[in-house]
Amino acid sequence: MSPDAATVEFVARSKLGGRAQRLHEVSRFVREGGRWYYVDGELR
Repeated sequence: MSPDAATVEFVARSKLGGRAQRLHEVSRFVREGGRWYYVDGELR
């Protein structure tokens, strides 16, 4: 992977109406002009 691209993996947990929710994503980012931008993500 180049220094201008990166991935971030995260898991977010919450409760909605008393029910547990879980979001697990691997996100891709690119750096342009010194700033990082979200490209897309893959749900797991």
